[in-house]
Amino acid sequence: MGPVPALIARYTHTHPQVSVLLNEMNPAAQLDALRGHRIDVSISRTKVDDEVLQSMPLWSDPVMAALPRGHALSNRPCLTLADLMEETFVVLRQETSGFARALAQACAKAGMTIRVAQTVAEVPAQLALVEAGLGVAMVPRSACQQFGDRIAVCALPAGLVSGMVYAVTHRQGGRRVLAPFLRAALEIGQEQCQTTPDET
Repeated sequence: MGPVPALIARYTHTHPQVSVLLNEMNPAAQLDALRGHRIDVSISRTKVDDEVLQSMPLWSDPVMAALPRGHALSNRPCLTLADLMEETFVVLRQETSGFARALAQACAKAGMTIRVAQTVAEVPAQLALVEAGLGVAMVPRSACQQFGDRIAVCALPAGLVSGMVYAVTHRQGGRRVLAPFLRAALEIGQEQCQTTPDET
């Protein structure tokens, strides 16, 4: 979730009269709920700009390789796709995740065929299976933080896929309480840029 908990904490501190309800949904369900006005904002790694929805960049969350502890590659700070050619992967379902589709397309463009060990719906499930030794995964850096040293994490090429996180909102606008929430999100994003610059 990266900076999202800090964002919610900051907003509820400055707007104690507003109730913030966090809905955990897969990316496709988030966009469907947003189009139907059932939620006010989607924090997403997939940029959406069409006749109904618009996206605002918030912060960078680079893609990393997550490996089981003790893996032969785990002591290397950086990896390339070529390093992972012989690995089996725990992957997200492409039908519900634009991020998963972008990763698959980037690997295909690089000539890499992903050998799938397991397919799951959420990133925490990916990492739990990596921790159990069932494969490796390519995941956002923020998702790895909650696993600490229970997995090994290595940087991947910065240009693999966009690591940007967006606030996706309805073009028709929303409730008045949404604007200060988005301002707080931008502030958090600026702080992230200052404290955790991207790998090169």
